[in-house]
Amino acid sequence: MIRVDGRILVIAAAVVIAATVAVALSLAGSPDAQRAARMDERRVQELQRIEAAVQAHVRQYDALPERLAGLGEATDRDLSLADPATAQAYGYVVEGPDRYRLCAVFDTDSRQQGRRSHVPEGWAHPAGMHCFQRRIGPVPGDARAEDAARRPPADAGDAAGRPAL
Repeated sequence: MIRVDGRILVIAAAVVIAATVAVALSLAGSPDAQRAARMDERRVQELQRIEAAVQAHVRQYDALPERLAGLGEATDRDLSLADPATAQAYGYVVEGPDRYRLCAVFDTDSRQQGRRSHVPEGWAHPAGMHCFQRRIGPVPGDARAEDAARRPPADAGDAAGRPAL
């Protein structure tokens, strides 16, 4: 019969525990990485609320807001317009009558987190400064938009290819 020394069992148990901790950290990330990812999730949530307020502004005033300042009051929404960690204002740039960008600085690359990422579709981002391009579509229930969608283009012809009169 082989006699097992107690020290060998203690060393083996320590190796198993160390390996388990290493695997858990590699899967979940370090506490600092988890904290950074949670902060980025908060940034995305705040940008989503800003996007909803911009859409509400368009429904109410039929135009994009010129700037984010005052958007919360104009749409009766509680908005955070600055980064929670740095207090730097989120970026907002109007690019046309129906297009704009929302920008923020992110700590992590949500695209590399794969299935562990809790970022909603359309909000994936790299680390560093990133802008999300947004476009205002027709407002549901807007009779002008619905009429335009049903109307054929001005140069549309009939089924035989003859030009419209």
